[in-house]
Amino acid sequence: MYIILISIIAFFVISNFILLYFVFKPNKTEKSEKETMERRKFVFDKLPEVLALFESSCTIAFNKFWSRHLMMHAASEYSIDKETLQLKGKEYINMVLMYSGPEIVTDLITLYGSEETFYHRLFADFIIKVKEREAVIKSGKDIISNNR
Repeated sequence: MYIILISIIAFFVISNFILLYFVFKPNKTEKSEKETMERRKFVFDKLPEVLALFESSCTIAFNKFWSRHLMMHAASEYSIDKETLQLKGKEYINMVLMYSGPEIVTDLITLYGSEETFYHRLFADFIIKVKEREAVIKSGKDIISNNR
């Protein structure tokens, strides 16, 4: 009888310890959120330097990319098609990542919250730059044709 009573009490004590462990154990997501916030604060403190390096990398990459791949498309009378823009956009993003380096990319991904958001921002900037350059070239053609 005592053995059964002792085993029941032991069962309740052990089950309470297990329950308390799961209730009060540290949550790993809280720790990762805290680390993410500390990392964002660190990146935010050095933000001007990161952005200056990143913008110069983007400018260099776009200028090289434009002269190698897109200038001939923009010089033609047709606009660059959507498929070409998407393909060249991916190549441009890879070039920017190569010029920027892993530290700057990691810092900016931390600020943007996810890689997908960061890549969408890069692609959107690429589209804007291409459209601006196309507009400049087409307006130059219009001025030349009007002067004739």
